[in-house]
Amino acid sequence: MENYIRNNSSVFSEMIYAMIDATSESKWRDDEHKRNFKYVTTADYIRFLYDLGFLPIDRFNKLYKQYEFMIKLTVLCDRYKSIGSECYEGKSDKLLNLLVEHMMEWINNDLDLEIKKQEKIHYTKLCFNKEESPSQQLAGRIAQLKEQSFKNR
Repeated sequence: MENYIRNNSSVFSEMIYAMIDATSESKWRDDEHKRNFKYVTTADYIRFLYDLGFLPIDRFNKLYKQYEFMIKLTVLCDRYKSIGSECYEGKSDKLLNLLVEHMMEWINNDLDLEIKKQEKIHYTKLCFNKEESPSQQLAGRIAQLKEQSFKNR
C-alpha cells in the first residue's frame, strides 16, 4: 500500500508547521509553548498519521475518523505543494482547532495502542494466504514438516 505521507514527508511536515506558524498569537502563551506544540506533540502525531497511512481502514474501525482527517490533510498538502501557504490563508486558526481536536482524540482514546492492533492484523494477513486463516496455514506447514521428518528417519 502506498503511503502518501512517506512519499511527501518533508512537504507534509512543512505544511503543518507553516500552518501552525500562521495561527494567531492569541492561541499561544509564548514562543516556547508554540515551539513545544509544533516540534514535540505535532511531530508525534505526524508519526501516528504516517503509520496509519500503511493500513487499510474501514468505516467501522476506531481509527476511521483519524483516517479521514489524514486524507483531508493529504489533499491540503497537494494544494500546498502547488500554491503554498495560500491554501490555508485565513483558515489557519480553524485548521489548528481541527488538528488539536484530532490530536486530543488520539491521546484520550490511546489510538497508538489501537494502531498496533491494526498493524498486527494487517501484517498477519499479508503473511498468510487471504483465502485461508493463519491457523490453517500453520497447521498445514506443521503437517508438512512432520511428514518430512518421518521421511528422514
